[in-house]
Amino acid sequence: MSKITRIFSLVLALVISFSAFANVSAFTVADDVAGTAYEEAAAVLGALNIMIGDHEGKFRPNDNVTRAEFAKIAVCALGLEEVAESSKGVSNFPDVSVDYWANGFINVAASAGIVIGDPEGTFRPTDGIAYQEAVTILVRLLGYEPVAKSKGGYPTGYIVVANDIGLTKKATMGAYDVTTRGVTAQMTFNALTINLMEAVGYGDSVTYEVVDKTVLKDKLDTEKKTGIVTANQYTALNGATSLNENQVQIDNGDIYFTGKSNIAHLLGQFVTYYVKTDENDDKTVILAQSDSNKNKIVTINVKDLAGTISAGATSIFYYPEVDADAVELVLDTGYKVIYNDKYAASLSHPKTGSVTLIDSTRDNKFDTVFINEYETFVVEETSAASKKIFLKDGKTALDLNTDKNKDLKVTIEDKEGFEVKFEDIKEWNVLSVFKNTNYLKIVVSDEYVTGKITERSEKEEIVVIEGKEYEIADNMKIADLKLDLEGTFYLDMTGKIGAYDAKLRNATKYAYLVNAGTSGTFNTKLDIQLFTAEGEFKTFTGAEKVKIDEITGYTAKTALTELLKGSSTVTPQIVTYELNSNGEVTVIDRAADKTSSFPNSFVKDAFALNYKGTGLVYKAASGKLNIVDASGNTTGTIGLDDNTVILSIANGETDEDNMEVCTKNIFSDLSSYDVEVYDLSEDMTAGLIRITNVVNSNNLDASLAVVTKVTSSVNSEGNKIDKLYAMVDGKEVIIDTEDETTLKKDATNKVEAGDIIQLTLNAKGEVESFTLLFEASKKTTEFSKTYGSNKEMTTVYGKVTSKFTNSINVSVNDANAVNYSIENAKVVKVDTTKTNNKVTVATAGDIGKWETGANEQRVFIRIYKDSVKEIIIVE
Repeated sequence: MSKITRIFSLVLALVISFSAFANVSAFTVADDVAGTAYEEAAAVLGALNIMIGDHEGKFRPNDNVTRAEFAKIAVCALGLEEVAESSKGVSNFPDVSVDYWANGFINVAASAGIVIGDPEGTFRPTDGIAYQEAVTILVRLLGYEPVAKSKGGYPTGYIVVANDIGLTKKATMGAYDVTTRGVTAQMTFNALTINLMEAVGYGDSVTYEVVDKTVLKDKLDTEKKTGIVTANQYTALNGATSLNENQVQIDNGDIYFTGKSNIAHLLGQFVTYYVKTDENDDKTVILAQSDSNKNKIVTINVKDLAGTISAGATSIFYYPEVDADAVELVLDTGYKVIYNDKYAASLSHPKTGSVTLIDSTRDNKFDTVFINEYETFVVEETSAASKKIFLKDGKTALDLNTDKNKDLKVTIEDKEGFEVKFEDIKEWNVLSVFKNTNYLKIVVSDEYVTGKITERSEKEEIVVIEGKEYEIADNMKIADLKLDLEGTFYLDMTGKIGAYDAKLRNATKYAYLVNAGTSGTFNTKLDIQLFTAEGEFKTFTGAEKVKIDEITGYTAKTALTELLKGSSTVTPQIVTYELNSNGEVTVIDRAADKTSSFPNSFVKDAFALNYKGTGLVYKAASGKLNIVDASGNTTGTIGLDDNTVILSIANGETDEDNMEVCTKNIFSDLSSYDVEVYDLSEDMTAGLIRITNVVNSNNLDASLAVVTKVTSSVNSEGNKIDKLYAMVDGKEVIIDTEDETTLKKDATNKVEAGDIIQLTLNAKGEVESFTLLFEASKKTTEFSKTYGSNKEMTTVYGKVTSKFTNSINVSVNDANAVNYSIENAKVVKVDTTKTNNKVTVATAGDIGKWETGANEQRVFIRIYKDSVKEIIIVE
């Protein structure tokens, strides 16, 4: 998996910013043309209704265009759709029936002289149109046919003219090639703004001149303009707005209707927009696009802000990624602030959401700051009668009844800024709710992903589902999203997980019962301490009534009595348990002892201990544990599969540090083990194996691993593990562990950034154990230690008192200094003062003498067989 960093959320936010007035572009372009050379052409022609995508929203830029389709495009480009509609019912060509879909368009195009039939008088409407034919039609449409004829006529003269006037810019093909939709769109788009050629004069004095007219303006009543959006119906950059609904203002001057465009969501941005004038002289924007050459837009997740944004700030600082230094964004003098879609007099620091900054002049000073502070909710259901949205998790319903509250303004839209009807809001939709005085904007997301959580990072609040990283929305807790959780995960407008509907799984689970007791004075509860098959050491609360070994009705006190069995303490043992929806234990089953009937100890409907023995030999070739007699003969086998739970826990063990969830890789070929076998199937495969004699040892000659971070994951066998990120031999490595407890250094804590450890790996290259040599949290405690029966390894941690070309003197606890060579040692640096990127590769030149208050730097040295192997600089 790629390195998990919060840059993921930043990149996502840069793609789509979600303030109603800070969207980079809310115009929906077909995904198969977005980002291509034809994107602008497809967008403009779509807005003008000249060329649109198919019913699935695809533009299909590589599809061929037929002669009939091109006739329609030409007629629409001239604004003659209504004429085409009235021209149906007759046919000018024998192969175009009166009821053919393009009949009217073909008739108008033929009457206008921009298309003609073949020498046989047919039109061939379904034939692909050749590039030279398409060019010819557009040259005629623009009035340049006389020039084309003077330059050689069809096809050469038309192609020459097309090249001269810019018609074929970014749209060239072979003359006989069938024209594609992408090339057609680009040529038609080019044609919109080319000056027309018209006949001037009468009779014999007729000449043809290029006039100050274009198809876009004079045929389609549309103009292409640019400017900065300075106001919309909700606010203005300089204060309250005076605009009506669906109006925008450009450059504090011209006012336009927004129509179906997204221009209202581009406040503060320099935009290119197309304005259409209707018969009433009303001017409506039909398309608006943010100009990436003019605008610099940065959207920052609140979590990534470096410090608090104050009212009089002149700069905003943020971390572009976890391991990076803070970046400064300078604010222009007189910058404007928009808080949740309304003008604000000064900056404020949001608790949740994001901050979007826009530099619309590309002078590296940001002119507008959008504070987008919102709450996240999940829909339970809606009531059309009361205009309420009822929410999950018992949260107060959203009341959208503007009849009751006349001053309330409610906007409901999707993440691209387009209107969402109240009745279209459904269960599990994730809502991002922006509030301001008498104003409520709700952004609805219906996106979701299904699958299983295979990796998670609690620190960065990121989980991995089906190989993709997802952040957690502010309404969620990372603790709720456990590894292996499977189901449907619903995303908010930024793509973060805002809700999940977990897939129901088998409620029965294996665990090692450690202890039990009761708590509470008036309402006594049963407390059950378990080490689960997921590797959690946890105390569960019993339900009001608990079922034990198929007997129901146990109260807390009677259940404890049953578990104690006349003893003062509970006997630690393997059990199965079930939880209710509140996480309370409802069932505990102790294993029925069926060992006396082994190998015929299979029990179909009960939890059983089927076999208990010592000295079982594991054979890797068969993948089985072999039961051997005193002569070494195999008398039986125990099988393991990918679903077998393996626990390493000694008899009577109650210390969490000595309990481990393992994989099959714990078994070494021809090694012997003492085991208990539970839930043995008819084919002699174990449901659970408890190993009681596993001993791990570490290799003293192994290189040091300096920890950079630890994340949770699931391996290919479906078992929970940790991933260790560490610096080894001057390189960053990522190593899987055998399970999620492998890296625990005490009952509750795992190794962390800056800790120095020495690893033992199994045959699969997974960490099976480690020796903790240094803890970053104890950086002021100096020491010298030896390891191994022959004291072959020594570690020293102290202050550098002197430094020479090839060696250093180190003192431990201010004792006499000892000289150590630094010639061939690997050097790594740990900076404990940093929040991120604590561990980096270093050189011997980075080692410095200890200076109180100035360079409080210590070194950790590993010496193996009298040779210095590594030096870790600790600041």
